[in-house]
Amino acid sequence: MEKILLFLTGTEGSCGCITGILLVVLLVLLAALLTIKIKRCKRSKASSVTSSEKASEEIAELKSEIARLREEKQKSFENGSLYSLILLQREGRLIDFLMENIKSYDDSQVGAAVRQIHSGCAKVINEKFAIKPLITSKNEGETISLGSELNSEEIRLTGNVPAAGPYGGVIRHKGWVSSKVELPKIVNKENFSIICQAEVESM
Repeated sequence: MEKILLFLTGTEGSCGCITGILLVVLLVLLAALLTIKIKRCKRSKASSVTSSEKASEEIAELKSEIARLREEKQKSFENGSLYSLILLQREGRLIDFLMENIKSYDDSQVGAAVRQIHSGCAKVINEKFAIKPLITSKNEGETISLGSELNSEEIRLTGNVPAAGPYGGVIRHKGWVSSKVELPKIVNKENFSIICQAEVESM
């Protein structure tokens, strides 16, 4: 044991001195490697935190963008709906007719007004929306076979509805479908809630 200690501390000749130096160098290298390892771990943790924060920011940005697009879509839908009313009022005076109290008018007066309204509104519907019947093969009052598969968006069954197909029955309404939407481009209009301007004649 004494010889081993003398060998390591270098007190037994040059061989022990060299070995002691090598041991010190080895310890220094180990300490340096340990320090590098610790720094890398700290960097890795910091990088992990940074990546997590960046991912959270990106997710928040995506959610914000989705909300903005949904809001724009809803606003576009509302504006398009109001603009349809604007066209029906402009061409057929539909809003004037619907908001008028017609109880005091007789049938002949109402009928005369309806002809003009019908013509103007039909023009808007046909030109801008191309409305067509959903069922074209048969007329109302005739029977129709619908098969086992039923498109609930297109067909609404009434009466004694069976639990499963095949379905069929008497056509009470042929339904309507729009094959296009061609609203004119809107220029310099921001407030779509104004369906028709009030008119004031200067004196």
